[in-house]
Formats: sequence, structure tokens, C-alpha cells
Amino acid sequence: MNKFLEKITNEFRGGKMTPLLFKKILRYAGRSASKFAGNLIPMSHIIKGLSIKPSSLNLSTINTCNARCIFCAYQYLTAPRGIMSDKVFKKAVNDFVDIGGGNVGFTPTVGDALLDPEIIERIKYCRSFSNIKNIGFYTNGIFLSNIDLKQFLTSGINSISISMGGFDRKSYEKVYGVDRFNEVYKGIINSCKVNEDLGKPVKISISLRTYKSINEVMKESAYKEINGLVDNIDYQYNFDSWNGMIKQSDLLGFMKLRELEQKSDPCSILYSGLSVFWNGDVTACGCRDLNGDSELILGNIMENSLIDLWNGEKLKKIRQGFRKGEIPDICKDCSHYDSIKNSKTFHFWREARKNLKLYKK
Repeated sequence: MNKFLEKITNEFRGGKMTPLLFKKILRYAGRSASKFAGNLIPMSHIIKGLSIKPSSLNLSTINTCNARCIFCAYQYLTAPRGIMSDKVFKKAVNDFVDIGGGNVGFTPTVGDALLDPEIIERIKYCRSFSNIKNIGFYTNGIFLSNIDLKQFLTSGINSISISMGGFDRKSYEKVYGVDRFNEVYKGIINSCKVNEDLGKPVKISISLRTYKSINEVMKESAYKEINGLVDNIDYQYNFDSWNGMIKQSDLLGFMKLRELEQKSDPCSILYSGLSVFWNGDVTACGCRDLNGDSELILGNIMENSLIDLWNGEKLKKIRQGFRKGEIPDICKDCSHYDSIKNSKTFHFWREARKNLKLYKK
């Protein structure tokens, strides 16, 4: 608890109690309660259940972006750009549905899902299956003004999180590298209004990535207006280095790189789900496999089924390697790492239980 309080005191410089700080404390309390419940359950049971099938599927249908964020490795992308074909998309989704489904995400490793011209139809296709639950993704929101918001918000998507570099034009451009603040601002306002008219079918939240202190941000007029419309605003101040690609000197103000954790246990991402790139390649980690050429590529969806890749020897060896000190190069300097021990929560046990019940059938 002391470590947590120290962390958020550093985050919210000055230690003043703000609505965002209060929300963080409530979320921490909720996670602590969930972890306490999870500690009553043997780790072996959770791992057994999570190992049966992927509980989530992420579809990186595009790897092109319309921003140049200072904290993102998109600037170092060397892989070919492309958009997922309908054939690859449906094969991945159908495989997922056949093994029980779960949650679907459309957040690319780098890029923006809204640039996919078929994104609305793809969401509708996923929603047509009863065993696909939550559908959502992160977006920079630049393209919100270029899509039919009513169609988008009624497509079957559950949530979108819009990342922003600040609530004023100058700071936004400094962090996101493009002068698109006015478009994003209008897109958020219009999306929230349409969502309200539709009965709020979609949870709209903001992931704030800024170099300013939260107390400075909260004084800005755009923040005050948007805060009254969205479901949540979360302040992101720690960033991953993308294996050393991003330096502290690339960041501004209060932004800082996360510290590396010791990796003696497998990353929880290796047990949560799989990601499919636009070309059909399947990776065990859609978070940091930038160019899709790492040891985490398990195969191609057009040549293998999702469940075969999930249960394959390659993924088993990657998981086991963490305990032997044989960590994939891409994972060694990754501060996005999250130990499987953090999966000892009620949420992960619930997912494990679902898989165990499905397996018994």
C-alpha cells in the first residue's frame, strides 16, 4: 500500500486529492480485493485453466498510423504496411469462435484501427457470434470525424479508449507529432453526443498521455468539457522503451520510462490470448512485437488453427523459458512485462474456470 501511495503521489505532483486521484485509489482497492480473492486459489489451477484456450483475440487489421507520437516505436517500423484481407480476418475470427470465443480487440501493435476502411463491417461480423463478448480498441481518435458515428457506435462495439497528448493544441502536437488536436476534440465531442442520443451503448474513455502535471491539465477548458461527457479519463505517465528504441530524452516534462522488472516467471500476456497481424502471422504478444519478426511469432493463421498454435510446442517453450532464464530477446528489456503471478485475481480465475468448464464438455 505504501508503494502504491508513493507511486501516485509522484504521479500527481503536489499530492492534492483530485477526482482522478480518487478514482485511481478506488481502482487500486478493487484490484487489491480481487487479488486477495485470487490468492485463495492455487496458481496451478489458474494456469491450467488459462492454458486450455486463448480467452482473447486481438486483430491488428492495419499497421498504418496518422500520428507520430514521441513515446511510440511506429517511427522505427520496418515491416511492410498493409490491411488485413477479408479471408485472413474471417479465418481468425471463425477459429476463435469454434474454440469458445471470448473478448476481441482491434488495437494494432502500432497503427490505428479507424484507418481500416472495413472496421465497422469487421466489428459487425464479430458481434454476429453469441460467444464473442466484449469488443473494443484504443485509437488516437483523429479519424473519428471521417466515419459514420451512428453506424460505428451501433456496430456492436462495447468500448473505445481514445489516447490524447493533452487538452490544448500546442501540447497535443508536441506529444503526438501532428497538428490534429481540433479534429480529435470535435470527434470526441460528437461521438459522446451521438452515443448519448443512442442510449450510451459504448463506453468511451480517454487515455491521457501528456507531459504536464494532472493539476495543470484539469484547469484547461477542453478537459472540463470532455470530462463531463466521457466515462473515464486515465492519466498515463509511465512509458515503455520498446526495447531501447524510445529514450528518456525523447520524452517531455513529467513523462518517464518505466523501470524494468526481474523476469523469473512467464508474462501473463502469454496466457491471455493471441494477436493476428494484417498478413495473418500470429504472435504471442501483440503489445511489443513491432515488426512481427521476433521469436514470438508462432505461425500463420492461413496455415494453422488458433488452437494448434496456442497448444503448440513453440508457445510452451517460450513460457517455460522464462523460468529457466531463457527469455526471448524481445522480452528482455520490455517494461510492459506483467508476471503471471499477477493473474492470481478473481478475474483471471473466472476466465480459467470458463475454460475448464468448456474443456470438460
